[in-house]
Amino acid sequence: MGPQGEVGQKGNVGGKGDEGEKGSPGDRGLKGDTGADGDIGPIGPIGPKGEPGIGIKGMTGEPGERGDKGDDGTVGRPGNEGPKGNRGLCGKPGPAGSKGEPGLPGIDGVDGEAGPTGIQGPSGPEGVPGQKGSRGEPGRNGEDGPTGPRGPSGPEGPQGERGLPGRDGADSDVPGPRGPEGPRGPKGERGIPGRNGADGLEGTRGRQGPRGLPGQKGEEGRIDLDAMRAQLVEIIRELLHQPTVSDLTDTQCSEYPVDLVFLIDGSDSIDRDDFNAVQDWILKTVDRFEPANRTQKLQVDVVQFSENVETEVHQLVQVSSDEISEAVESIDQMRSGTKTYKGLRYVNSDVTPHTRDNSYKILVTMSDGDASEDRDQQAIDTARNDYDLMLAVGIGEKIHEEQLQDFAYKSSPISVDDFTSLAGIIDRIVEASCRSIQEGQGRPGGETTTTTRPDWKEPTPPPITRPPSRGDGSTRDGFTQCADSSADIAFLIDGSSSVGDEDFNILRQFLSDTIESFVPTSSKGFRISVVQYNDRTRTELSFEQSINRQAVIDAITGMTYITGDTRTGNALDTIGEEFKGIRNSGSRARVPQVAIVFTDGRSQDDVRESALALHEAGVSVLAVGVTGTSIQQELRDIASSPDKIFSVSSYDAIDSIKEDILKGICASVEGNYIVYDDLGEPIQHISYGDDDEDTTRDEETSGGSVYDDEDEEPSELS
Repeated sequence: MGPQGEVGQKGNVGGKGDEGEKGSPGDRGLKGDTGADGDIGPIGPIGPKGEPGIGIKGMTGEPGERGDKGDDGTVGRPGNEGPKGNRGLCGKPGPAGSKGEPGLPGIDGVDGEAGPTGIQGPSGPEGVPGQKGSRGEPGRNGEDGPTGPRGPSGPEGPQGERGLPGRDGADSDVPGPRGPEGPRGPKGERGIPGRNGADGLEGTRGRQGPRGLPGQKGEEGRIDLDAMRAQLVEIIRELLHQPTVSDLTDTQCSEYPVDLVFLIDGSDSIDRDDFNAVQDWILKTVDRFEPANRTQKLQVDVVQFSENVETEVHQLVQVSSDEISEAVESIDQMRSGTKTYKGLRYVNSDVTPHTRDNSYKILVTMSDGDASEDRDQQAIDTARNDYDLMLAVGIGEKIHEEQLQDFAYKSSPISVDDFTSLAGIIDRIVEASCRSIQEGQGRPGGETTTTTRPDWKEPTPPPITRPPSRGDGSTRDGFTQCADSSADIAFLIDGSSSVGDEDFNILRQFLSDTIESFVPTSSKGFRISVVQYNDRTRTELSFEQSINRQAVIDAITGMTYITGDTRTGNALDTIGEEFKGIRNSGSRARVPQVAIVFTDGRSQDDVRESALALHEAGVSVLAVGVTGTSIQQELRDIASSPDKIFSVSSYDAIDSIKEDILKGICASVEGNYIVYDDLGEPIQHISYGDDDEDTTRDEETSGGSVYDDEDEEPSELS
């Protein structure tokens, strides 16, 4: 291919020539220069497609002028049917058709959601009042509001009348809610100390260590006046030798009957370990009074106060604190507020009346904080009038010294830093008590106590009779009796479900042995009644049946266990009606009447009113509790006096109080308690009251005198 030539000049436009034949395509020439736009010629026929040439793409020319429209071509053949096009737009709606006939009703549609609440319209004019409608049903109770602050405690109201007994509830198979935690078990016996181990070999002496650096100069010393004062007091005591308990004579302290009352704080400011220290302190203080060496038993009361007040222990202690250790150690701390003056009022009303007339009365109050109530001057004056000595013990820094003084009388308040220091003041308490007796500090009303034991007259023992024979001339070994006495004695036996078959059999055997200890019954001597009770009563033996000894034994041995709830008050009412009938009959109106009540659980009805009716009627009531400390207050309500209360921890131990119960019965009928040996010889005789023909019972039994034939020859036997 040669080089491209120069562009020639533009020629004139020639006319349109005839259309020549189509020649064969020539060789593709070189691309010439772009010429000027020529006139647009007619559109020629479309020639055949030539073969693609190979050339250099020229520059784009300027568009030419639009040519004239060519002639219409011939109509071609219809093409193949094309694919279905898209749906066109909706056409204009046609004219409305004529109204058709009504169709059938359609199915109800689903309710739509409630629309939003519209705006409240303006209030309409007030209408004419309509007639008053009927009263609507009460609306639902609103939610409880927040608990308001606790109001001040109101005054204690009077005791209400005894309510009617409720109907028996229907039996239920559903177990009730779990009860409170039971009392703490008894303290186990102390184990035998182990043997001391062998001493080890002495080691070799170590080398002396290097000398230490000198220490820094200490602060200037200060004198602790309180510590120095305490040391000086101890030195002066040693020099002056103040008398201790052992220095005081037996006549001044040991032989004087003492009633010791503890009023202890059980509030929640005292933790459990510290409360245990209080219990231990009570027992050690009782032992420090040396009950075994006293002529008269030591009476101990323990009263706990918090928001409420309760008697925890009420018992005569003869040998040691072991007799009350289980009761004291099982005290359940109340853990509430500190109502100290309420506790003092309780002591005045519920404890003091049960103290002994001829005793030296001591009240020991222990607290670790201020009382959460107003001061009660009347309660203070009453206690100071009734008690010979009041000791106040304050523990810790929260105690108010002026308030503590309210609970002290004829002594200064005692303060200790903590509960572990209580053991260190026991001697001070006992020494203050004995010194007060020694100095003759008596009641504040002007009467003074003597420095010797009260003037008890020991009557001359009456003639002692031989024990009754069995009928074959032989005597009953170890027999006891209330000689020259007659009485109507009722035994009330607990037959509730808490006793159980095994313990009921033990109680039945104990009852048989006890009644066997009396002289043969007759219409003029002793008569026996046995009543078993649960929520009802069942007379096992009437007084009329008991004139025959064999009938008594048969009735007791044939007694069956009834089970049920515990309504001791109802049982007391039953025996009270029977005693009333005897008193009104005339034949035995002047015969002493005695009731011995056995119970092992708290009554489900009130016993106070029923027991009080018996006391006022002159019936001597002995209360025997077979349990821990849970019913001590109830036993006090039932018994005629504190010396007629007997307690054991279980039925297995009931034989241990048999002698005390027999003595209590003999004291109630003012008879003579006699014990014989295996040979029929009297070995012990106790006379109660006066031996005269009048068999009426005094309201309070006089103290008994003991006659021991091992020490003195008996008088001539009748």
